[in-house]
Amino acid sequence: MCKNLLILFCLTWTGCQTSPHRTIAQITAGMDLTESRGLRHRVLVSPAEVRLQSSKQIARSIVSRLKGNTQVNSNIESEDEAAGLPEVIMMMNSAYLNSVIRFGFLNQHQTSNSIVLNQLHRIKVEQTNSLSVFPYAQKILEVLPKYGIVNIKGRGRGGGVLPHPYGDLAVVFKKSILASTTFSYSDSLVAPQQLLPARSLTKDLSPFKCINYCEAQIWGRLDLTDVAYFMIAKGTEPSPELKQLGLPIHIYWDSDRDDQTARFESQELILGSFLKASLPAESLTPETLANAIRLEKDAVSRTVLEGQYIASQTTDTLLAWIATDLKRQSKKVEEGQSVMTPLQRYVGELSAREKSDKVIAVLKGLLKNRDFYIAAQAVIGLSELENDEFKAILKVALKNPSIQEIVAGIAVDYLDDREIKNIFCAISAKWIAQLRSEVCH
Repeated sequence: MCKNLLILFCLTWTGCQTSPHRTIAQITAGMDLTESRGLRHRVLVSPAEVRLQSSKQIARSIVSRLKGNTQVNSNIESEDEAAGLPEVIMMMNSAYLNSVIRFGFLNQHQTSNSIVLNQLHRIKVEQTNSLSVFPYAQKILEVLPKYGIVNIKGRGRGGGVLPHPYGDLAVVFKKSILASTTFSYSDSLVAPQQLLPARSLTKDLSPFKCINYCEAQIWGRLDLTDVAYFMIAKGTEPSPELKQLGLPIHIYWDSDRDDQTARFESQELILGSFLKASLPAESLTPETLANAIRLEKDAVSRTVLEGQYIASQTTDTLLAWIATDLKRQSKKVEEGQSVMTPLQRYVGELSAREKSDKVIAVLKGLLKNRDFYIAAQAVIGLSELENDEFKAILKVALKNPSIQEIVAGIAVDYLDDREIKNIFCAISAKWIAQLRSEVCH
């Protein structure tokens, strides 16, 4: 069972049994879920924040909000300090290098080719792990993590060789990405768990164990400007495309060393970096994107362009598309669908738009949609309404079992309302009882 934000419910459980004068900050003392750190809410990434902030800004704020009681300085002030911080390494298929040059490093929401989990389940798990709830707008799909491994010095910390099944090319990123990177002690999609800021992971930490590898989750936009150097396997040659990037290339091979969590050795620089002119930015107007989609032969690139095309549309166009798709929406939501439907993507994008009377009316009409992802996105979109009006919507949404997993995370900002707190505590009690039953039996 993977109940969304279950960790948060466990943290707030004591608050449901204690004085109503206890503050949210006291209830959640184990996490930094205050209204600072660049995000207005404790769990929700609001539609306004999606509109006004870049994906990198949102990413840093999500990571900062997770820091708990660990003191984390986002700035790396010296080479000695940087040397004590972890490396973040991603294995990628070199056949996708041209796509990286064009679009940057993409996650499986952007490419719609999730292997481990279907797209909708993946979003739920990533919300759970990061203690966040967000609109499924295109910018948020860019925020969602790209996965790699964390390599940190120190004996007795576990680890293993680089995960070759994920690709033949190793990408080592600059330490600057640590401000928007989290880590876990194992695969966070297979075994959902609370993520921690990678910036807090230093060689001075008390011993810990990586299970096969410590996983890195890199949030926000990620592109070639974030790369420190590439590594290719010993006995192989760099491709012409790789050479043309003008970035350093090392060779590496697996080893049995136990003084770092990634078991490999690297050797000489075989190509030095040189100044390379940047590629011209692609025009992202609806017209140019539509034309690019028609001409694109690569399926993954076409999917990425389609996401950009949706995000480029006016609000009125999105409303028209939603109205059309609602008329032909299946009466039964398909179980286990692998990717988001067009309607789900349109509503996710709409939820982050400015709230005109027309948008509010459409979102209110979607609150009882049979597709619980659409209904939940409607609640998230309507969170920008005036406090009393949204509280009334939230009370109804919390009683809908199909969307409780998502909207309960929003409720932590409204526990000053006794009715919302009572509903929230009842949900917490039920879910924790289920968890105890599953763990103890």
